[in-house]
Amino acid sequence: MRRELPILILCLLMSFALRFYTFDHKSLWLDEIHTFNDSRDDLKGQIKFYKEKPTFLHPPLFFILTHQFYPFTKPERDLRIIPLIFGTLSIPMIYLLARSFSTLIALPSALSLTFMAYHISLSQDARNYSLLMFLGMAGLYFFIKHLQTSKKKIPLPGRILFFYLISYQLQRYPLYGLFPDSLVLPADGGGQETYASLLSDLKWSHLTLLSSMDPLCRCKL
Repeated sequence: MRRELPILILCLLMSFALRFYTFDHKSLWLDEIHTFNDSRDDLKGQIKFYKEKPTFLHPPLFFILTHQFYPFTKPERDLRIIPLIFGTLSIPMIYLLARSFSTLIALPSALSLTFMAYHISLSQDARNYSLLMFLGMAGLYFFIKHLQTSKKKIPLPGRILFFYLISYQLQRYPLYGLFPDSLVLPADGGGQETYASLLSDLKWSHLTLLSSMDPLCRCKL
């Protein structure tokens, strides 16, 4: 890994340059305008919104992070900072994830993602796609590490982070996450039934993920 570290750092710098270049030059398109509207509320406002709409498709984490740049004096720039950051951080994350499977594919994976035009575009888009990809890879990485060290005791903060990342990874359709998707329990009775249904789906999703990934992660590549 030490031999590959200079190349990985170069990939990180190159990926930031490619994603930062003209990232604030394009005008906002329709979905980014939704981000503009959904990110204006602070944490209390987000909690109130998800109490009223507990089944809203998108989780609040991205909007909470983006709200830190409110009042969006230059929305073309301010709304795209979070995607830019996590799009860049996806390079070392995919390196670590790929290395968990095989050391031979770690660096090629990082190089491929660095110059992937589609990922560059998503990193310049004021939506949660690059954040979702980063947390999805991080969740899978820690999940593999958990299986590999299941006989050892993992500290409580590490377990909390692991289950949070896995839950966030599963929040996209057709699977839903645990608390990132709704953040709070719904207040009305009908909402509680919906939440119970989503929670049931989540349990089956986790069981499916555990059963499918366990043999894969325990094999030696």
